[in-house]
Amino acid sequence: DTIYGVSSESRSGHRVALSGNGKVLAVADPGVSIVRLFDKDGAEWKQRGHHIQGKSDSNFGSTISLSGESFDITGNPRTSPTVTLAVGAPKIGLVRVFTCST
Repeated sequence: DTIYGVSSESRSGHRVALSGNGKVLAVADPGVSIVRLFDKDGAEWKQRGHHIQGKSDSNFGSTISLSGESFDITGNPRTSPTVTLAVGAPKIGLVRVFTCST
């Protein structure tokens, strides 16, 4: 599957992070200061929710790290795992940490 950037200036894929089981993918578009999360659904990658927006011109997404996955107590295999995502914006000396679930 191909995941395209949001624009020609986005520098999509400049940084990527893949979860340990290969089912959650974080893709940074630091040219437009966003990060997107995708879930593996069969042979396709589907975007999880909306993108995460950083401050304009901060290079938000120049560094990213994705934690291991955890499921809620029901263990429902149809739900996407909860992951922790750390995103850096070195141009402004910022790191933000997100807990991302469906």
